[in-house]
Amino acid sequence: MLAPIEKKSIGHLVFITCCFAVILQSCFLFAPVAPKTGSLSVTVPSAKGARTVEPTETELAITSYRVEGISEDGINSFVPVVSTTTPITIDGLAPGNWSITVQ
Repeated sequence: MLAPIEKKSIGHLVFITCCFAVILQSCFLFAPVAPKTGSLSVTVPSAKGARTVEPTETELAITSYRVEGISEDGINSFVPVVSTTTPITIDGLAPGNWSITVQ
């Protein structure tokens, strides 16, 4: 037959269990949370002859693209990206509506 458990032992067990639960919970409270961001990829198809550029005697070619943007609230923006090829990808954009300009 088992001996009855003393109230003092039950109190210690409850205390240790509570301490363990608090420690375990604090690990989740201070864990780093990945910021919620998105990416934008801009692709410009190369369609020769699809545009009219004057004067027609001089052949013009696109040498680079410049992409810049600002969020709708005006708080967020990104450093303009200049590239000679597409697609151009911008990472780390905050959620929301953005105004994007490609030159």
